[in-house]
Amino acid sequence: MTDDQAYYDATGDAVLLKTAVEAWSERNDDKPQGNMVTAGQSAVNRIDGMSRELYQLRTRLTGELRVNADKTMERTAVLLACYQTPQKEGAA
Repeated sequence: MTDDQAYYDATGDAVLLKTAVEAWSERNDDKPQGNMVTAGQSAVNRIDGMSRELYQLRTRLTGELRVNADKTMERTAVLLACYQTPQKEGAA
């Protein structure tokens, strides 16, 4: 899945979650409303799914950030080594 696909999936999930929560919030607890309970359960399921996806995305991003930091440190070490190379004796 590309980052764009993940964004659109997350956006779609957020819209569906909003719709389910709005339906649940309009319930009337004084009478049976199975469709409202279904909406509430749907909201909980979407939250659980989004939480899993967000955690997977977080795991991937932290790994990529670590790789990036390691490569940055390697480049920095090479640059510093260029400036820290001792000059030969007799050089002015």
